[in-house]
This record gives sequence, structure tokens and C-alpha cells, in this order.
Amino acid sequence: MNQLEQRIDRIESRQAIGELLAAYCSTIDAKDAAALGALFAEEAHFGDLRGRKAIVDFFLGWMADWGPSFHYPHALTLNFTSNDVATGIVTGHAEQRRGDEVWVMAIRYTDGYRRESGRWLFTRRDVGYVYRLRADEYPQFFGEVRR
Repeated sequence: MNQLEQRIDRIESRQAIGELLAAYCSTIDAKDAAALGALFAEEAHFGDLRGRKAIVDFFLGWMADWGPSFHYPHALTLNFTSNDVATGIVTGHAEQRRGDEVWVMAIRYTDGYRRESGRWLFTRRDVGYVYRLRADEYPQFFGEVRR
């Protein structure tokens, strides 16, 4: 691959990974565990979970416990270690309902990605929270922040 082809591939890869992130959010919100699982490589890690089946099984349980949700990605910082492997830090927010409680959260994902058969997939996804709290606690939380 010449330099121009490599630059174009990098741009296309960034776009494809961005679409992977959007698909992750929309499949969670649609409660489509099978489609969500298809975004992960067969041997992927999600936190302490190992393998696509374990990830799908976890989300089936999560989807049964939680009501409506809305996840949305924000910034993505990518580091390509080869043409087909990258790592990334993704920030995002989510709003979720469980019973009578509404939760809000600021999320920081630490990801691994790999291109397989021309398609970018998650190889790793670790979830960290800047905050995760009930919506009624939101004003108090920000009232305590010192900037």
C-alpha cells in the first residue's frame, strides 16, 4: 500500500470505527443482544467477560433488568498499531431507566479494535464512569464540584 492509499485507509478506518461506536449505542438502546454481539470479535473481552457468547449472555440479562436507555458517544481518540489493529478512548453519556429510577452517567470506554474480513470489531471494551448517579442526585453532584 503506498502512502496515499494508507492515508485513505486510515481515514476510512476512523469512519468505520466511529460507525462501530454508533452501532454499539443503537443496538444497546434497541435491546438487540444478537446485533450487539456481532460487533465483537469472537474472543473479545468486555470488562471481565471473555468471548462473544459471554458478552451476549451478559447483555441479555442487562436488557431484561433495565428499561429504556439512550447511549451516545462523544469524543474518540484512536491509536493505530497496524493497518488492522487500533486502540481507543471513547467518552460518552447514557441515560437509563430501571424501575422508577432514571440514571445518568458520563462514560469513558477503553477499547481495542481489529479489522476482520474488512470489518472493524471490538476486541476489548472496558467501561469506566466519570459519574453514574440517579437523575435526582444530578444537581447535588454538580453543586459539589470545585472547578
